[in-house]
Amino acid sequence: MANNLYKDKYERKNLANSKKYKSIKLELLRKIVRWMKKTKDPLLKKQIQSPFFLDTLKQLK
Repeated sequence: MANNLYKDKYERKNLANSKKYKSIKLELLRKIVRWMKKTKDPLLKKQIQSPFFLDTLKQLK
């Protein structure tokens, strides 16, 4: 979840899917995948099923 703590100190509005922050979100997702490859994370080989991670991989393709 991404929030603007200056404008929304109670974190009620999730900005993660906002078009304004799409490029930032994609860059962070790419960094996570690079880190997962570097650390040989078992999620990359689908050894552990995570619905969130599988959705993320779909977004990157």
